[in-house]
Amino acid sequence: MPYPTKFIGYRQPKVAGGGLLNGYETPKAKQAWEAGATVKVGFLVLEVVSKLQRGWRLWNPKTGERYEFVPHEGLVSGWTVEAA
Repeated sequence: MPYPTKFIGYRQPKVAGGGLLNGYETPKAKQAWEAGATVKVGFLVLEVVSKLQRGWRLWNPKTGERYEFVPHEGLVSGWTVEAA
């Protein structure tokens, strides 16, 4: 009899003293969303080109594909190059 009580895994519920009560905190992923930085969006690894009013312009340096990303709205393929 290896476990005298029912084994409920490594992450204990709050009732059992798990979570923040036990000093366990879920690690948060950190990414630098600055021009020139590489970020992960889903399974894609993209480079940040510029910051827009509501999101970011990204591109994939391997394929040359361009994307626009707006948080909570998603990733949209393509953007046009504006004349300077």
